[in-house]
Amino acid sequence: MNHVDTRAVVDETAQLGSGVTVAPFAIVKAGAVANDGCTIGSHAFIASGVRLGARVQVFSHACLGTIPQTKPQPSREGFLIVGDDTVIREFTTLNSGSVLQDRGGDGTTRIGARCLLMAYVHVGHDCTVGNDVILVNGATLGGHVVVEDFATISALVPVHQFVRIGAYSYVAGGFRAVQDVPPYILAAGEPLRPYGLNVVGLRRHGFTAEQFRRLRAIYRLFFRSRLNTAQALSRSNDLEPSPERDRFVAFVERSQRGVIR
Repeated sequence: MNHVDTRAVVDETAQLGSGVTVAPFAIVKAGAVANDGCTIGSHAFIASGVRLGARVQVFSHACLGTIPQTKPQPSREGFLIVGDDTVIREFTTLNSGSVLQDRGGDGTTRIGARCLLMAYVHVGHDCTVGNDVILVNGATLGGHVVVEDFATISALVPVHQFVRIGAYSYVAGGFRAVQDVPPYILAAGEPLRPYGLNVVGLRRHGFTAEQFRRLRAIYRLFFRSRLNTAQALSRSNDLEPSPERDRFVAFVERSQRGVIR
C-alpha cells in the first residue's frame, strides 16, 4: 500500500510501485517512475524522465531529473536512472541527460545502486556514477563525468566535465579534479596528485595482503619510478598479471584528459 500525502502533487500518469511514500508538498511529474519501497521527502521534485529503483530514499528539497544546465537549453528533458537502495539527501540536484546531438550524450544520467549522495551534491548531465559510490556534501560533478564503483569524492570537490574517477579511489575534500584519478588511489593537493593507495577504503572493502602487494607494485611503477605515463604503460606487462593490474592499465589507456601525477 502506498502512502501519498494529500498535499503532495503526483501526476496521475506517474508510476508508483508498492509501498511508496510521498511526503507533503513533494511533486512527481507525469511519466516519472518510483519503484517499490521508495520514499520521496517533503518538497522534493521528481521530473518526468526520472526512473527510481527499489527502496530509493529522496530527502527533502532534492531536485531530480531537471534539464541540463547548458546553453542553449534543450527543449525537453532527458532521463535520470537511479539504482536500487540509493540515498539522495537534502537539496541535492541531479540533472537529466542531454538530448542535444552536439553534446555527445545519450540522453541519460545514471546513478548506480547503494550510493550515498549527501546534502547539496550536484550531478550534471550525462554523468555515470557506479555502484556503492559516496559523494560527500557539496561535491559537484560537471557534465559527462564518470565515477566508478566504490569511489568516494569528499566534500566540496568540483570535478571537471569529462573527468573519470576510478574504482575504489578517494578524492580528499576541497580539491579540484581536472584530470582522471586512477583506481585505488588517494588523491589530494592543489593541483590534485596521488598520495598513495586508498588504504583505509581498500581495507574496508576486504582487500587482502596479496592484493595490497600487487597494488603497491603498480603504484611504484606509475608514480615513483620517474617514468612518464607512456613509459610506465610500456612496462606494465612486466607487472605480475592480476585483475588489479588490468583494471589500472585499462583505465590509464582510456584516459582522454590525462591522469593525475
